[in-house]
Amino acid sequence: MRETNVLIIAASPFHLALMGDLLEANGIATRHAQSALAALEDMSLGLPNLVILDLDLPLSEGRLLVEGMKRSEQLRQIPVLSVGSTRQRAAFEAVRQLGVVEEDEGLATPIDTGLFPRRVMREIQRQTTSTGRPALL
Repeated sequence: MRETNVLIIAASPFHLALMGDLLEANGIATRHAQSALAALEDMSLGLPNLVILDLDLPLSEGRLLVEGMKRSEQLRQIPVLSVGSTRQRAAFEAVRQLGVVEEDEGLATPIDTGLFPRRVMREIQRQTTSTGRPALL
């Protein structure tokens, strides 16, 4: 069975570390990228179960990431979960309209350290069972 892993994309080293530590403490391997190009390169080496996109990333980076994911059939299948504040709603809508991020409201910041890992695990479970791939958790 393939190891469950999540690619976290955030410009802030603090956000990368916080989200990564919360997931790692719950048995989910994480990979980190601070730019769209780094994320796309990382995904070319192996597909994650889920991408977490921090909306603090500049909108141009978010668009670059989504456009890169849309060009690949495999990358289009990876669910994207957004993390950001309600002030970033416009950024979420702009990225969601590009067609990769789902209708879901995403996760709010500041990050609820109890809710965050449970929500990520639930999203991985939901995506893997709805796509016919075996659930990994």
